[in-house]
Amino acid sequence: MLKKRVSASIIVRDGIAVQSFGFNSYLPIGDPLICAKNYDRWGADEILITDISATVNCLGPNIDLITEIGNASISTPLIYAGGICTPQHASHVLSLGFERVAVTSQFIDDPESIFAISSLVGAQAVIISLPLVINSDNALLYDYRTKSHIPFPTDTLNKLFNELAFSELLLLSVDSD
Repeated sequence: MLKKRVSASIIVRDGIAVQSFGFNSYLPIGDPLICAKNYDRWGADEILITDISATVNCLGPNIDLITEIGNASISTPLIYAGGICTPQHASHVLSLGFERVAVTSQFIDDPESIFAISSLVGAQAVIISLPLVINSDNALLYDYRTKSHIPFPTDTLNKLFNELAFSELLLLSVDSD
């Protein structure tokens, strides 16, 4: 029998947890640390923290946020996304108490860099997160930085999959966000 898993997600924008509407507008929710503690207390199986400001503003990972949550005695496995552009970024995030990292913009901009990231931290620690728009003909990848749709790079994903460069693929519906 299959077991259901509950993956909690916290989207952080400018240091505040927000609810996203179609990757375009945001409703403030509160402190990301309090949200993470609540998800941990409520029994989530994993918590994904995505700092959307980190990538859009080319800031690298939000080390202050990562350190604060990583030190918070949260027993639920933590995943971080946002601003991870190098293998060193991923390694640093993992050294601060997170179990895995998720990448989106690297898949769009430089998919070969995902091999370097997984070589350093291990493929089991890498998730590829893909925001998709589905229309009647096909699926398009959504670049949230430019607010544009790009053809889904099936060949690139197949190569990364076949060479075991990641452990999980996270598909996000932009229309249902």
